[in-house]
Amino acid sequence: MAGLNLIDKKGLTRGILYIPKMRKYSDDYTKKVRRVFGQSSDNVPVDKIRLDKNRIDKIINSEQGRKDIKIIYLYAYKKEIKEFTKETEQSFITRNLRASQLIKGYNIKRISEVMDWLNKNADFKWTLESVSKYIDEKLKDKPKIVEKIS
Repeated sequence: MAGLNLIDKKGLTRGILYIPKMRKYSDDYTKKVRRVFGQSSDNVPVDKIRLDKNRIDKIINSEQGRKDIKIIYLYAYKKEIKEFTKETEQSFITRNLRASQLIKGYNIKRISEVMDWLNKNADFKWTLESVSKYIDEKLKDKPKIVEKIS
């Protein structure tokens, strides 16, 4: 090791083990490990993604991001889904993507109003497709909806 200049020869003869660039080597290794696992000092993996009012407001009011994904998060909040794992979040988005793309041309406020109305008045399990069905109607004049079983 001393012959390859990985440790200090003089220090080794005196009984002192000195590795000149150990701090640099360890920092490079740490950066490599973080890069491999997709972590940084700021990016610590989270097992569950919590959906609370503040997070939903931040997602919906941000200028960045796709509107159809924002609608899906709003739908999850209105359906009182409190948390996701990364896998269930991806599955939830995939299942609801087509329906959210149908209504992404409407104002978020209008979509939220329809979701609230369906929460109060629909006597069936409503989805984003239900929102697309009722979004053009005057909801104040409509009576409570009951699902018809044939």
